[in-house]
Amino acid sequence: MPRLISRGFCAVFALTLAGSIACREQPGPSPAVPAHSIIPTPVSVEVASGGEFRVTPNTVIVVSPGDERAMKVGNYLADLIGRSAGPKPPAVEVATASVPAGAIQLTLGKVEGEEGYELAVAPERVTITANTPAGLFYGVQSFRLWLPAFVDYESMFGDEGVVVRAPAGRVT
Repeated sequence: MPRLISRGFCAVFALTLAGSIACREQPGPSPAVPAHSIIPTPVSVEVASGGEFRVTPNTVIVVSPGDERAMKVGNYLADLIGRSAGPKPPAVEVATASVPAGAIQLTLGKVEGEEGYELAVAPERVTITANTPAGLFYGVQSFRLWLPAFVDYESMFGDEGVVVRAPAGRVT
C-alpha cells in the first residue's frame, strides 16, 4: 500500500508541476497604455514599434513664450516628474529658436477641438501641442499615464539609479 501512495503522490505532483509551468505568464515587453485607460479619452492612440523617450537629469521642459498659464502647466509637469529622474526636478524654460534634444516641449498651436491636444513621444523629445493651456494640461495627463507608476512616489523621494521611460507613440 505505501508504494501505491508514493506513485499516486508522484503522479499528482507531476501533473501539478506541469500545469503550473504551462499556465505561468511568459515575460515580455511591457504593454502599451490602452486608449481606454487614458483620461480624457483620446481620439486616437498610436504606439510606435520601437524606441522610447528617457527622462534624465538633463531633461528640460520648454514652454511657448508669452502665456503664463502654459508656464504653470510646465511647472506642474516639472513637479510631477520631480526628483524621479535626477537630483532635482526638470527646469522649465521659455522656448527659443531651437529646442534641445531630450526636452519635453509644451506648445500652443493648432489642433482639433477647443481643448484638444496632440502628444508625440519620440526618443529625441516629447511634444505636447494644444490650442489652450487647458489642452496642454490634458496632454500632460496623458503623458503622465505613459510614465512608469513609480514616478508619483519617486518625484518626492528620488532615486538616482532609476531610469524614467515613456514608450514612443502619438495621442490625439
